[in-house]
Amino acid sequence: MHTIKLMAVDSRYATEEELKDIPINYYPAGWKLMAHQAATVRALKSDADIVVNTAMTGDGKSLAGQLQVFNDKNWRTLTMYPTNELALDQQRGLQAMIQNKGQPSVWGSYGLEYEVLNASTLDTMQESYEKTGLSVERSAALRKQLRCDYLLTNPDIFHLSISFAYSKFGTARDATLGELAGNYRLFAFDEFHLFGAPETASVMMALLLLRHMKPEHVQPRFLFLSATPQPQLQGMAEKVGLKTTEVKGEYVHGAQTSPDGYRRILREADLILYSGGLEEWCQSHLEDVILRFFREQRPAGARGVIIANSVATAHRIGEYLKPICKAAGIDVGMNTGLTPKSDRVMDCDLLVGTSTIDVGVDFKINLLIFECRDSASHTQRLGRLGRHDSDKYGRKFEHFEAHALVPPWVVESAQKDMAADTPIDRETYRSRLMQYFQRPQEFDRYVRRWAGIQAGKILSQLTGNKEIKAQYAHVVTPLKEQYVTLFEKSVGKYFAIREGKPLVVRSASTFRGDSPFTALLRDMRAKEGKSEFIPYNLLTLLRNAELDWLDWEDAEREYRKIGQSSPSWTALQRGEPLGVFRLRGWLDKRREVGLMLDTEPELDQREQVIELGGFRFNVPMGFDGALRVSDELQARTLVCTLIPDKAPDEVRRMCRLGMEVELLRVKVLGQGDTPWTAAFGRAALLLDSVWLRRRSDTDKPLIY
Repeated sequence: MHTIKLMAVDSRYATEEELKDIPINYYPAGWKLMAHQAATVRALKSDADIVVNTAMTGDGKSLAGQLQVFNDKNWRTLTMYPTNELALDQQRGLQAMIQNKGQPSVWGSYGLEYEVLNASTLDTMQESYEKTGLSVERSAALRKQLRCDYLLTNPDIFHLSISFAYSKFGTARDATLGELAGNYRLFAFDEFHLFGAPETASVMMALLLLRHMKPEHVQPRFLFLSATPQPQLQGMAEKVGLKTTEVKGEYVHGAQTSPDGYRRILREADLILYSGGLEEWCQSHLEDVILRFFREQRPAGARGVIIANSVATAHRIGEYLKPICKAAGIDVGMNTGLTPKSDRVMDCDLLVGTSTIDVGVDFKINLLIFECRDSASHTQRLGRLGRHDSDKYGRKFEHFEAHALVPPWVVESAQKDMAADTPIDRETYRSRLMQYFQRPQEFDRYVRRWAGIQAGKILSQLTGNKEIKAQYAHVVTPLKEQYVTLFEKSVGKYFAIREGKPLVVRSASTFRGDSPFTALLRDMRAKEGKSEFIPYNLLTLLRNAELDWLDWEDAEREYRKIGQSSPSWTALQRGEPLGVFRLRGWLDKRREVGLMLDTEPELDQREQVIELGGFRFNVPMGFDGALRVSDELQARTLVCTLIPDKAPDEVRRMCRLGMEVELLRVKVLGQGDTPWTAAFGRAALLLDSVWLRRRSDTDKPLIY
């Protein structure tokens, strides 16, 4: 345990001189533009192709990306958020901002037309048409949404649009892409630091394609909002001759009161570092931290958030805290990817959640308890605290407190470098934290080895269809040159393997990756039985949950009975789930879950990406549902990379892999108890890219 005092942070306002050449007349009432916001507008209006805003958390980066569309009709904007919760949070802020100021005059009496677009809203739109007797395909519903002035969506829908995934028989395959390119001038990516090499490569492909589709005088601009610099993005841009401008905030740390010309964006806070697990910590420190905090801070403002890495941990913590905290007059709420919509809350005394809520959501809290996987998630979550000096009811916060669970070596390093209770500015703390944590794997080889498959697929769509080939003849040659510059031989790999290894192509062409381990789930603990079926990671469920298996016919009848409309039953099946389950509760102790492979792989199937079947789940006896889905899994062919004679922990350590790459222990027929490691889907490609130099000397053909 180690206590650090984080200094307050003040950000500089833009000066009158800086605002002279920026025609910005519309922004929230009582708001003055920050220096970085003005600089962002100026950079977007310059000749920069890409603008990266790295202002600190809580300093208004999102508003910097909205100012153009509010003030100029020629800057219709599409902004992408990594989570739907963040998009909805931004929508609430947008509504409040417009009501506070009134509609911007530049858009006339009708005002700015803005929408939130995600898979659920598309389902709802299709359903509303069906009720009137009309049948509207998903592509048509999407194109209708793409005509609004300001669209808040997610990068997955953007990726699918760029990849020609939304098409309709009898309509040009590029119809959706054409709407996207023709309707928007600014494409903004919020919280972009959450994405790695595969996502960055995918965005660069889209960026280059859109630039070639637009006339020179209306070239699109791309804005990346990230508290962390993006060296991969900027490196790729430089290789293909794109101009990048980075905008930084200007800060004063540790001032007692905000200096003239500055605004306070983060309050001073006590940060206490611990080693261990979050769930055990909550049980051990319920009395001396959680209950004590609320007793001391009331009747003034007292609001808190607990952020866990896993859904199972979050739900177990929530179930443990609810009855005890209720007796103390503390209202505990839950918000995770598995929390039914009817049960999700944001307004409570103590909110327990996962990354569903921690990415960019603006909390009015003065207590933060969290765990993290790396320095980036630690910084991201810590940034939720100290952004406001009172709660939503105006009750003033007297004290800000954070309790963070980190690896033991991080605590030890902090104890050596920073004396207990010594004030430190947040930028220094972040830089030291990055040194303490192991440097994450950046997967540079993935970009050259696998990312180009998606680029090749885009080129194939532009040239392989006679309806659109002539239209894009002028685009293909320069676009291909840029793709090959970035992704080298992997662009040609698409054409080499698209017939023989279609599953590999699919895994390489997804945006956030794919997994063969998906199930449909209905949480039976929801209030008044209002839960709905959602897709979820089956491995997480097998390890942590009490489940009842459902056959498909019973599941569909139950779906119809509860009146669920979104996602549609067809959309739920489209993800190829292995089975359907009811969630009854969470286990006190995690199950050990691995895989079995019913045949010994040949030498040329080891240590490289292959398509292989015959896997089964290896779980404790007596769990009927797992045995049923094992039969389904065994019949499927999966994209995988198999590393013989090494356990997952050893492979992870050797390759410096974070937890975002899921590695599984495999028991192979004929190999006794010797552990093998397997990765599947996109994870198999990532593992291959870092294992390449470690391969044994056996003669294995490589996929090119």
